[in-house]
Amino acid sequence: MSLTLEHQIRGWCPGALRPMQSGDGLIVRLRPYSGAFSAADLHLIAKISMAYGNGLIDLTRRANLQLRGIGEDVLPDLWHVLADVGLLDETAEAESVRNVMLNPLAGIDPCERADLRAVADGIEQRLAANPALWQLAGKFGFLIDGGGLLPLAAERADIRLTAIDGTRLAIGLDRQDDIDSSIDWLGAVAIEDGAALAVRAASLFLDHRPNARARMRDLTGAAYGSLRQALTTVLEPMASAPGEESRPPMLGPIYSDDRIVGFGLASAFGRIEAPALLTLTDPTAMLGISEFRLSPWRALYGAVENADTAEALRQRASETGFILDADDPLLAIDACPGAPGCASARCDTRAAARAIAPRLAQLGYRSCHISGCAKGCARSAKADLVLIGEDGGFDVVHDGTAGDRPERRLAARDVSRLPASRETV
Repeated sequence: MSLTLEHQIRGWCPGALRPMQSGDGLIVRLRPYSGAFSAADLHLIAKISMAYGNGLIDLTRRANLQLRGIGEDVLPDLWHVLADVGLLDETAEAESVRNVMLNPLAGIDPCERADLRAVADGIEQRLAANPALWQLAGKFGFLIDGGGLLPLAAERADIRLTAIDGTRLAIGLDRQDDIDSSIDWLGAVAIEDGAALAVRAASLFLDHRPNARARMRDLTGAAYGSLRQALTTVLEPMASAPGEESRPPMLGPIYSDDRIVGFGLASAFGRIEAPALLTLTDPTAMLGISEFRLSPWRALYGAVENADTAEALRQRASETGFILDADDPLLAIDACPGAPGCASARCDTRAAARAIAPRLAQLGYRSCHISGCAKGCARSAKADLVLIGEDGGFDVVHDGTAGDRPERRLAARDVSRLPASRETV
């Protein structure tokens, strides 16, 4: 495969069949089906990472997984291995639009309003089977939220289906601008009709979009009004918006009342080293954990039903460097790979993140974004503190994004000595 100029243009996301060039080689993104990889697949992915790449694996905010440092010369062999185990789509176009996010505890969460795995699967199948839908932008996304212990209310997508109860879904569309999201709830539909309706909404969007990279929020008022009218005619009216609740992600053993139902483990900045993933998914000691679900919080979740399994998984996760404490300060920081892993980066973002993490809470910051450049790939939402690498230091933004006008410049040597008051940063 030859990487043409088209593949160098950003504004799209990498895939397995259409990787993206970075400072440490090609990035190959693997999209799970219905939000999950089997433990056996993850074990193989770790081996692939070491055999064909640099052994570094990233969990993304879109609930996908990326292999780094892949050489162009080994791509055919890599594709062959992935295809043999069913992890490769038929075409790059079908792969690109399969952006479906699902609750990581779907089907095992006793608190969820509905198990929506079949809805997510139905959307993925329809996207893959209809070439007309392959024209959707690579970042156009679907969100399927059954509620429960790990809801997706705080996440953003162009089209979202949220369980109202055990039989009905609410459909909402994303509006506003690149940063501030507002959901327009159109109405309700039976769960069994949800996948077809979501795909119909995407098809109508294609009829009205202003350009090839457009998202739902980019439609003009008239175009959106036409799309909205076409959908509401087949929907049941809702008296009010669904009662979505945003909760912080859980890690370690996850309980419903006094019963363990799952286990979550995260990694700093989403980075996993392949040997750690190999150990975590060792088939000789997986204790009956058949799969791991991905999440937008750069964390993995598994179904765990008893304290012994949870303790064994805790020990293995701790030994391999996974984070089990949701209050770990490193989890408050989004940091891109930075230099030298990314050719666009102007600083070592991860070193800066580790230097300032211990002081974030005392400074009053609940979220921090450290970006190697102004593109801000690691986080699109606002953060309390944003540091953007620039000319040997960092531009500083408060309550904003990497694309906002900086307030001041911070020398690189001062990053580990942030002042005790956020007003003086």
